[in-house]
Amino acid sequence: MWLLHFLPDSFLIWVINGICIAGAVSTVLGFFCGWVPFVGRWKLPLQLLGIALLVAGVYFKGGYSTEMEWRARVAEVEAKVKVAEAKAKEANTKVQEKIVTKIVKIKEKAEVAKENIRRNREKINAECKLSDEAVAAYNASIIKEKK
Repeated sequence: MWLLHFLPDSFLIWVINGICIAGAVSTVLGFFCGWVPFVGRWKLPLQLLGIALLVAGVYFKGGYSTEMEWRARVAEVEAKVKVAEAKAKEANTKVQEKIVTKIVKIKEKAEVAKENIRRNREKINAECKLSDEAVAAYNASIIKEKK
């Protein structure tokens, strides 16, 4: 069946319709035109051939319509995937922007905390004891980094 994908769809539908029409004509000739001398002589083979062609044509017609339905579904899903990919790309850029701004804010807060520690270095190093300002500065820098 995969070889049929190499044939154009219009050619396939033409062949399928031709098989259906040939089967219908042969069946009608075999059943209703038995009184015609030529047809009467070949009545039974014509009926059998007509029925076989008609059944095969209807079978192929159903298979072709099912194939076309699946192709339409695939095209629909591919369109949905393209839309979803575009939305995902847009959402990723927004998330990336938010991450970059948060990183910048964290770095700014860390710099402020470091500068605060540098300014209060003398108080921090005095007698190797931590003053309340140093503890507060340290705690502030940790709390700001976690947010």
